Amino acid sequence: MRAEARWKLVLDRDFEIAWDYLTPGYRETTKRFDYARDRAGRPFQFLSADVVSEECQEDLCKIKVLVTYRAIAAPAGMGKMVLSRELEETWIQVDGTWWMVEN
Repeated sequence: MRAEARWKLVLDRDFEIAWDYLTPGYRETTKRFDYARDRAGRPFQFLSADVVSEECQEDLCKIKVLVTYRAIAAPAGMGKMVLSRELEETWIQVDGTWWMVEN
């Protein structure tokens, strides 16, 4: 599944390659380097990601991912706390390939 492959790259902080999974339209307007720099500069680090469900209709899928993360920029030791939350991603199929819609 492409969603799991992309999350492996995000967990490895390989944002330049994770960019390859985004929709062609997004990639036309956002350069690889800019995307990677933005993601690397965010004040949290993902520790794990597990796809927990998917709902698909023809060329559209809603994927739910349970992520654990640490807010590395949090004040006074809170950056050591491990938090979790469920994220929802939208994936679309274009010319037979699935792409993540970046929000």
